[in-house]
Formats: sequence, C-alpha cells, structure tokens
Amino acid sequence: MTGSGTESLHELQEENEALKTANQRLEKNIEEMLFFLLQILEFRVPGARDRAVSAKIAAESISEKMKLGDSEKKKIGTAALLHEIGKIGLPNEAVTKDPSPSSGNNAFQHHPVIGAMFVSTLTGFKEAAHDIYHQLENFDGSGVPDKLREEELTLGARILRAINLYEEVLMQGKTTDDAVRCIRSAANRSLDPRVAEFAAEFLIENDRSFPCDRLKCSLGDLREGMVLAEDIYTCQGIKLLPKGVRLQEHMLQVLLARDQFDPIPGGIYVCRPCQS
Repeated sequence: MTGSGTESLHELQEENEALKTANQRLEKNIEEMLFFLLQILEFRVPGARDRAVSAKIAAESISEKMKLGDSEKKKIGTAALLHEIGKIGLPNEAVTKDPSPSSGNNAFQHHPVIGAMFVSTLTGFKEAAHDIYHQLENFDGSGVPDKLREEELTLGARILRAINLYEEVLMQGKTTDDAVRCIRSAANRSLDPRVAEFAAEFLIENDRSFPCDRLKCSLGDLREGMVLAEDIYTCQGIKLLPKGVRLQEHMLQVLLARDQFDPIPGGIYVCRPCQS
C-alpha cells in the first residue's frame, strides 16, 4: 500500500472513532435527559418514575414477543418510558383526583396530548411522540382523542394502551391476576387481541409466583385432569373457562372446536403438578 493510501486509511479510522465517540456522547446525553425528565415527573406525580421504568420493560418485552425490529422496539420502549410525562402539565386537581382513563376525569385524559407536544420537540423522538399521543385510543374506535381504530393505530400506541389498562388495575390495589383478567377480557374492545395476549403473558411471567406454580403449554398439550392456572380467553375476548377448573375430555373438545373459528391466542397456563 502506498504512503498516501495508508494515510487515507488512518484518517478514515480516526473519523470512525470520532463518530463512535460522538454517538456514545449523544446516547449518554439522551439517557441523562430522560432521567432528568423522570425526576421532574416523580416530583409532580409520586410513583410515576417506577411505573415508567416498568412500562419500558413491558413494552420491550411485548415488542420482542411480536418479533419487532430493534429500532421499532427501542422507539416503543422510549414512548413507554415517557408515557406519563404529560402529567407534568396537568392542573393539581387533575393529578390528585382518580388518575385513570375510566374515572371520568376529563382533564386527566389530556395528558397524552400534552406529553406528545412536549416529546415531539426533542430531536429524534417524533415517532415516540405519536405513540404517546394515541395511547388512550381503543382498538374498537371508542378511545380518545381521535377515535382511531385497529390498523389506524400504530403498534406502539396499541402496546401503550395495554400498559395503561393494567397500570390502572394495579394502581387500584388489585392483584396481577385481576390485571391479567382485565387485559384478556378487553381483547377486541380496548385492546388489539394479539397485544392483549402478549401483555397478559408479560404480567404472568413477571409475577413472582409464576416460576413455582404455573406451566405454559399449547392448546394441543392440554390433557384431562390438568388444572387451569389462568382463565382461557379467545381472540374475541370471550372467556371459555375460568381459573381453577380441572379439565375434562368434553372441555378439551370444546376448546379445540372453538379455536377453529375464534382462536385462543398465545399459551395456556396450568398448575404445576405437586412433586411427591
């Protein structure tokens, strides 16, 4: 290689290193900015910071289950991290009243709009802002602010809707099982049925009792005598069998027949047999 060629290669390597350093610095600045925003939000709405971190983990897990690409997964995770940021701009009475979409607290329902306006001003966060704006839209078109439905909604918005729904249940002091039932029964109403099932799976798998008392299996793996650890719902949100039922042959036949025209999404959870 000639001297000039060697120098060009060296310059290119230096430029790549400089670019890498600049990107690392940018990523660090973004992380620090997000941390700062969450600190402000926590001061305004106690408990919101922990929910933000949990929401990010949930969004990334659901995205992974849906086999989304890394960039989409990261964007949705960022939207989940900042999904409550608009509450900073709400009046005191809206924050201190029952803070849930179903409470009739109309002022509270404005926080996605406020949050989206704020996040959209940050470089590189425009797509995340769009998900935040539509996080209270319902799959059946009954949500706010624009009454979008089904494929009109981004996957990010549909995932955030599921997170909002189970957060509301847990903030009321109810159990993970209550949240799972609420999520599954909301399929094809508030929630995209695929997102509902993956959100329910996330909650179950992150329940501390999950590893020791439940097994996940497919419909074809079910056998007579197994005891259901979770309710069984169809894609249409119809509950077929409740938690605690011991399966019988005729039940298995009903489940298989129903699955042909109204599928049972995801896995089914049964109680782990006791070890003698």
